[in-house]
Amino acid sequence: MVNVGRVGRIIEFTRSWLEKTETMVGLIDMDGVVLLGSITEYRDLAIGSKVVLTDCGIFPDGKIYFSFKQL
Repeated sequence: MVNVGRVGRIIEFTRSWLEKTETMVGLIDMDGVVLLGSITEYRDLAIGSKVVLTDCGIFPDGKIYFSFKQL
C-alpha cells in the first residue's frame, strides 16, 4: 500500500467536451502515483502547476473519479 498526500503536480492537461460540457482534465503526479482527473478550479494552468485533491469516489456504475483544484 502507498500513502500519498493530497497535493500533486500536473504532468499534462487538456480540455474535454464529452456530453457537450467543457471540462479540464489532467494527469496528476501525486508522490509517484499518477491519476487522471478533472481540474475544477484553475487559472493559467501549466505543466508543473500544483493541484490539490478535492474529491474522489465511485459512481453507482462502478467508475472511479478524482477532482482537483489548482493551488
